[in-house]
Amino acid sequence: MAALGEGFSYPYLMGVSGAAFRVQMHQPNWCPSAACAGPGYNCIPGAVAATGYRLTEIGTQREGKPLPEGIAKAFEAVTSSIDRGLPVILFGGEAGLIVGYHADGRRIVRPYGHDDDGYVETAAAGAEPAASESPHAVYVGDWGWAVYVVEPHDLPMDRRTAVMNSLRLAVTLAKTERFGNYLSGFAALEHWIEALLDDSRFAALTPENWFPIALGNGYSYPCLWSARLNAEKYLREAADLTTAGEAPAPRYLFDEPIRTRLLELADLYKQMHETLNNTAPEFACTYSLMPWHLQSPANWTRTLRQKQSALLPRNVRHRVQSHRQNRIAPQSDGAIAGVLMEGGRVLHRTTRTWAWAGRSMPPSRDGVTSARGVRHDEGGKPQT
Repeated sequence: MAALGEGFSYPYLMGVSGAAFRVQMHQPNWCPSAACAGPGYNCIPGAVAATGYRLTEIGTQREGKPLPEGIAKAFEAVTSSIDRGLPVILFGGEAGLIVGYHADGRRIVRPYGHDDDGYVETAAAGAEPAASESPHAVYVGDWGWAVYVVEPHDLPMDRRTAVMNSLRLAVTLAKTERFGNYLSGFAALEHWIEALLDDSRFAALTPENWFPIALGNGYSYPCLWSARLNAEKYLREAADLTTAGEAPAPRYLFDEPIRTRLLELADLYKQMHETLNNTAPEFACTYSLMPWHLQSPANWTRTLRQKQSALLPRNVRHRVQSHRQNRIAPQSDGAIAGVLMEGGRVLHRTTRTWAWAGRSMPPSRDGVTSARGVRHDEGGKPQT
């Protein structure tokens, strides 16, 4: 968006897409994909719709094998977009940006998390990727899994409408039990807390099977912290939105008491992310639970798990409080008032069994049923 000259902040895109308010856990085994934008409830369409742009996906790989036709189409799209001055998103294990190209098919790429000068040149078109142990190798030698081309499509969504929609979505994400194989909201947090304290599950972990599960936990935890941090920033940004009127009399988009309630919600999300970040002395920071920091299942001790689980329940209580405290009378902003009032009604759930490390689990049902009994597909769209 910055390259396009648009003024959409990162917290704004996190908020309007629902990503700032989402928490998911994959079943039957924990998987880091739960914290990614697309799986489970898909946050990508919401972010794109709010900007007025269109995101076109071109697949370049399927089941680990390159797609020659897709790669040819992707290179054509890359050259066209870069000639217009727009980088192209490169998607693989992480996301990067293609910012330039050569006639022989080499691309100039800014990989995610690159530690050097920031840019690498890929192999020529059709060349085999060079073997590498680098986590960013997908961007050094091949086309990843897909590219995404960003193009103008429509006018941006009215920001007041976008904020109202995002608050409705926040309630839905909290109260919906699952999206496909991903537990959501309160159900995900309850499951996560209980599982961390179940010693029998961790006794089944071995040096051969522990890494993916530790990665699912170690990635989801800092992503939850980051999401709640951006939720606070988003709500403060929303409270400060003003009309486009000329000075000296611009006015806030949200009348009182809605604006004050947004700021109170921001304060509660601040409590959430500060609680999640209160990791010492058991572990150094929110990222310290990554498997390469733990190094072995033996180091994933009950002490660490108890500390993490002690932080998550308080996060649940803050979410419940954030909805209950915002029961306000409908008025000019009655739609938002209704959303916040609805959030005060918290579902009570029974504990559901699940398993990892080869244990059996009853198959999950397809799709998802929300608190209102509306079935959704894995992308979050209602089904009739």
